[in-house]
Amino acid sequence: MGQASRWTTLRDNDGKAIGWLEINTDITSRRRAEDAARRLSGRILTLQDDERRRIARGLHDSLGQFLTALKLNLGLLSAADGNARLVAESSEIVDQCLAETRTVSHLLHPPLLDEAGIGSAVRWYVDGFGQRSGIKVTLDLSRSLAVCTKMWKLPYSVQCRRLSRMSIDTRALQSSAA
Repeated sequence: MGQASRWTTLRDNDGKAIGWLEINTDITSRRRAEDAARRLSGRILTLQDDERRRIARGLHDSLGQFLTALKLNLGLLSAADGNARLVAESSEIVDQCLAETRTVSHLLHPPLLDEAGIGSAVRWYVDGFGQRSGIKVTLDLSRSLAVCTKMWKLPYSVQCRRLSRMSIDTRALQSSAA
């Protein structure tokens, strides 16, 4: 499968070149091990992405439903009882919980990734980051997508989303250090 060669010059006692020595090493097993490690790494990243998707859907579906039911009950309670201020404050807290649940769920696995593809998901992620952090972010998606396909042999959406996150996280660190 592969071989590595090293060359060295043979010299006499006076330092004059008298020949060449070639040492060949079979690196087939090393290349196979590197390929296996690369495949394993890709599989681990894919499994992580699947788990994120499962957790995100679980958060959105179950916790979101409970919070929505609580919000409806608070609305009924406010109409029937004289604790309007307490109910209004509780309702605001539920609204914040719903928004946070939605944000965490979408950050774990953006639904746009499955629905509209990687381009829309990355744009959503970058726009959201800019709004949350106050950092102006410019996205050149055509260049980013070209880099993604060359970097890793992983499912397209996984590699591009990870590259986008790494780029944005790096930019955030640079911005906060400045």
